[in-house]
Amino acid sequence: MRSNLFIYFIVVALLSCGIPTQEPIILHKDKCNECKMTISDPRFACEIVTKKGRVYKFDDLACMKDYLSKTDDNTIAQILIADFANNHSLHLATHSFFVTFESINSPMQGNTIAFANKDSAINYATLHNTYVIRWKDVIK
Repeated sequence: MRSNLFIYFIVVALLSCGIPTQEPIILHKDKCNECKMTISDPRFACEIVTKKGRVYKFDDLACMKDYLSKTDDNTIAQILIADFANNHSLHLATHSFFVTFESINSPMQGNTIAFANKDSAINYATLHNTYVIRWKDVIK
């Protein structure tokens, strides 16, 4: 009986140590962690989830990049970016395709958008005579 109770507590403890997850960005309420402006355009929203479960939200990729330049990479569990072409849902930055173009008027002049789908990114880049880059190139 005691061993069953012990196993029960172990299982409950393990289940309560969940994987850190994203939070929805609430437009016109959440503030950018870097510039403190209210997040109002879902096309450019992004967030970082730490290994401890803390969520940092940003109104523009430029703000996120500034934050990342001052942060220890070992504390980060996920970096999420809004999909420009798919209802602005958040997806992993490392799986994204990025397009930078001067006429993309993002909140902090980052002028970069993300796509979850490679073909969507290529189509947008071709239309605007620019090119597609990956996350490792964005954070250089």
